[in-house]
Amino acid sequence: MENQDDAPNQEENSESSANNQNLPISLVRRARRLVSQPTLQENNLDNEINNYPQHLNDENDDDDGESSDRLFEEYIQEGSQSGQSQLFDSELPTQHSYLGSTENVRGFSYFEPYKTYEIPFCEHHSLLFPGEILPMIMLADRFFSLSNNEEGVVFGLVFQRENEDEKQTYGVTCQIFEKGLESGLVKIKCKVQQRFVVVKTNNEDSITMRNHGYYAKVKILPEIVLQDPYLLAISNSYLKHYQNTNNKIHLQKFLAASTRWPKFVYDEYSIATVTDKIERYLAMLNIEAPTDPILKSFWLARNVPLNHTDRLKVFQSNCVNKRLMLIGDSLNYMCYFLCKRCKNKISIYNDIFAVSKGAVNVNYCNPAGYIHETLTVMKTFESAVKLVDKPSTEFSWFPGYAWQIAICSKCYTHVGWKFAAVNNRNLKPRTFFGLSCKSLLVQSQQDSVNQNDQEVIDSDME
Repeated sequence: MENQDDAPNQEENSESSANNQNLPISLVRRARRLVSQPTLQENNLDNEINNYPQHLNDENDDDDGESSDRLFEEYIQEGSQSGQSQLFDSELPTQHSYLGSTENVRGFSYFEPYKTYEIPFCEHHSLLFPGEILPMIMLADRFFSLSNNEEGVVFGLVFQRENEDEKQTYGVTCQIFEKGLESGLVKIKCKVQQRFVVVKTNNEDSITMRNHGYYAKVKILPEIVLQDPYLLAISNSYLKHYQNTNNKIHLQKFLAASTRWPKFVYDEYSIATVTDKIERYLAMLNIEAPTDPILKSFWLARNVPLNHTDRLKVFQSNCVNKRLMLIGDSLNYMCYFLCKRCKNKISIYNDIFAVSKGAVNVNYCNPAGYIHETLTVMKTFESAVKLVDKPSTEFSWFPGYAWQIAICSKCYTHVGWKFAAVNNRNLKPRTFFGLSCKSLLVQSQQDSVNQNDQEVIDSDME
């Protein structure tokens, strides 16, 4: 083992050698650091982290701001890399090709709103909304208990309650459209179809077990779209003028004056202002939402940053207009994404972007069958996360990218992954992060200000 007193001299020799070869000093330092990555030794690590022998790389490098997880060979080759940038094909993540080969499944089922049905179900750890695509991996025995060997398979996903204040149990119906069988595992792709609430009997959820599976009595929830309130007071002769944007405001004032309610009351329940906010949000992300108002409200509930309480309110509402107004309120303030455990700020609203076509928040499945609700962001705050182990392309959700586990730099809780392009270094984006929403809290800028003010008040009182 080398003497520690000789380390400075060795570094000087390395720097001198670097100068002779016209290599930057920081490059040599980084190369030496990558060769001998220290194991993290912290007294406050959780037992699970202590029992998990992994090496951590700092996300940010103090020498020149470059990521320390990049390999030495990449720095050597980077100078000779040339070529036109190539944008990542956003269609690829939507195919969930990491599941392997699957076959199409025929059949389609639709349940009547307000009616009660008994369907097979399994539990799910987070909220889902109609229109989402859900990849799943499950044991063959579990799958056949859901399907009963039928072609067009419909089953329910029941959401776990996060707190005792939630009196009702909610869920969604899922229609399988692709499936494949491999090594005793069934890999499926299904589409979320309709919302439901589990029917209660004697204050208990109506759940039974038969055919080695669980069944629940559920009531299908309706989807109600309210028309523009001004249309109730307008005649057919004025309708064509009302559809003209230039005349709309003047005509609304005229119509409000002829009714018992003033214009500001109509504006209070109008979604026109909300629609403008939504359009600006979509323009920022450079993506398009569904045009159908029902599917659009569900898409926004998934892709607009909402905390669990607000998202649950959106899910529970049967009125599309009310959903849009709840979502519009959340767009009034910028928000942060915090580590759920220690409240460390991980990223911010401005850094959201879409890797998968038409969505920034998508469900992906890992090899163990756990489904991660994943939010894609361009970057995280400086020193907010640490990277664990070496990058891997195995079971990558984004073809052409290697993934690396990211943990909170303060409490070492898993918060997501960093993805980096491999083989094709002209691929854009070069790197990005996928944050696991199960490990995050969404905090609006206003909530953050209120929290800071409260802390100041508490400290003054002490």
